[in-house]
Amino acid sequence: MPLSETAWRPDAQRVWGWKDELPRKGLAWSGRLLSGGRASFLAPDMLADCYPRAGQPDDFRQAPLGEEARRIAETLLSSGPLPTAVLRQAVGLQGRRGGVRFSAAVVQLGRTLVCTSFGTEQVGAGWPSVVLELTARAFDLGGREPDEAARRLRVARRFLDPMLETSVRELAIVFGWPPAAAHAALDALVDCGEAVLEAGAYRPGG
Repeated sequence: MPLSETAWRPDAQRVWGWKDELPRKGLAWSGRLLSGGRASFLAPDMLADCYPRAGQPDDFRQAPLGEEARRIAETLLSSGPLPTAVLRQAVGLQGRRGGVRFSAAVVQLGRTLVCTSFGTEQVGAGWPSVVLELTARAFDLGGREPDEAARRLRVARRFLDPMLETSVRELAIVFGWPPAAAHAALDALVDCGEAVLEAGAYRPGG
């Protein structure tokens, strides 16, 4: 069915609202985490397991960010959550070309879990503007498991559970992990009987 006939059905409208409102209520992280910059939700416990840094608002300074993504994060750190329309002006990315570069930076901030959607705000005419906030300020990440391997094991378990099969490459791409880390997590699931490895593919076991 054409997208124009399905995009604004009730279910789609609910999801559209969730992506902005759930993070503001602390119920889910929302941003462009998955490969290709696809919009994604993470439950708070899954976020804690995926988050790769210390959990302080300024820890994005250790993230592998480009200049424009880093400038956006620094602006949020100093100013608090801001609508994207205001952010674009603040970091000098107006106009069509600026918009493309801003969108690319937001994808990078999502892939590295630096920022989350945080509600909407009306800025001028037209559609409300999505508000962005630093993930580490929107969610309490201070009390999470210190063992990164244990956190990745839990993420791999939850990722594999609904799948028919997956691969090291797929897991690494989805979460932006080094291939060696994805390999170790999946092999650990095999070792504890929760996955089966056949012809290079990992399947749920047990």
